[in-house]
Amino acid sequence: MAHARYIMRQEATQRVYSERMPKQWHAVQRFLEDHENGLRKNGRVLDKFIVSIPHDISEAHASETLRRFGNRLGMGRAPFLFSLQGFDTRNHHAHFIFIDRDPDTGKRVYGTTERNSTHGIKLEWQHVANEAFEELGYDVRVKVHEGYEVEAVKDNHEEAPETPSVGASDVDDLTDIETSPEDTQEGDETMAVIEQARDEQVSLAGHDIRLLHSTLSERNKLHDAQQRLMEARQRLTILVQQREDAALKASLYTQQTMPVLQMAEVAEERLRQHQKANGKLRGIGFSLFGYEVKTNARRSAEAAYVSNERSQAAVKHVEQTKREHEHYVATLSNEASAAEREAFMRQNELRATYGEDLELKQAGEAFDATILKVVQSVSPEEALEAFETLELTEDEYEAYLEQSGNAEALEAFRENRDLYIVEDVQDYDPS
Repeated sequence: MAHARYIMRQEATQRVYSERMPKQWHAVQRFLEDHENGLRKNGRVLDKFIVSIPHDISEAHASETLRRFGNRLGMGRAPFLFSLQGFDTRNHHAHFIFIDRDPDTGKRVYGTTERNSTHGIKLEWQHVANEAFEELGYDVRVKVHEGYEVEAVKDNHEEAPETPSVGASDVDDLTDIETSPEDTQEGDETMAVIEQARDEQVSLAGHDIRLLHSTLSERNKLHDAQQRLMEARQRLTILVQQREDAALKASLYTQQTMPVLQMAEVAEERLRQHQKANGKLRGIGFSLFGYEVKTNARRSAEAAYVSNERSQAAVKHVEQTKREHEHYVATLSNEASAAEREAFMRQNELRATYGEDLELKQAGEAFDATILKVVQSVSPEEALEAFETLELTEDEYEAYLEQSGNAEALEAFRENRDLYIVEDVQDYDPS
């Protein structure tokens, strides 16, 4: 395991920490070899991450944060090891080895071989890091999307066997070791980067297409989130406009019906003038041989009564209509408030993962650039070979064909898809 020796070399490493596995590189090498021998051929040996640490974070606090991260991934059961490097510069970063297997049961703990597990690991780092940084009094925060422009680091360099190992010393005595910046570039210190590399035999084309597939998935998630936000905002805009229209209509109706209410008041006052103290109509009226005999005062009083009844009926209709308008406006107001909350929630979801508008734009551009780079660097022949040798799943190969614009090959693949028998890469056993 040259990787273990490389990430723990003394001239570049300030601190090594491990749980449920050794920390001296010779012992780590034997531990990993024993672990690999215990797996079936072509099994997942380990996962390697490079985590870029904000330069504001001290070495001790970075170590504590990574310790929490390792225990969160492994639920306190899976072995992990990390080395801190670049802490004498602004290029703080850590090499992280994670073995997704419970030593007692032999079963996976986190599920790093599951689809979209890389994104999940990045979110775990974001959550753990931001929680720890806040607890430790730092203002800096990390966002997982900022690492997408960084490619998987080829860090399995060979070192001379006699190179001293940091693991051979007490980690508490390493603070004065002279170091020099290594894998990452100047300016990356504020990036929350986790790059995951599979420790198995995979061609460069297979690796790149896997990267394309995962990047495409992340881009689709971003687009879906943006689409949900856009739909929420559109609904809010429509409801606000409907509410304003309804309120205006209600206001106009109130103005237009004011004469009706005024006339009703006049009719009611007129009726009172034709009523006695006991509320009965003034004047006299009676029937004689089939004829109605009424005084003029009686006829005027009855006319005032009929006019008031009509006016009161009109008032009831107006009041009922006004209540309907008010109810409709209130309903639209409630729906608009709910839409506003949803839009706010969608916006916060986007910002929590990708940042502000400019960062959203940069994330989308980074996704597009990564996809374009893979399409331009991998030939159709290389992609087909990677698929036929079971380095790629059907979904990964199909994603490459779609993004490369190879319509003819894509159509042929889909038409003959049932002819392919491709097992999941992680579960494939050639025996």
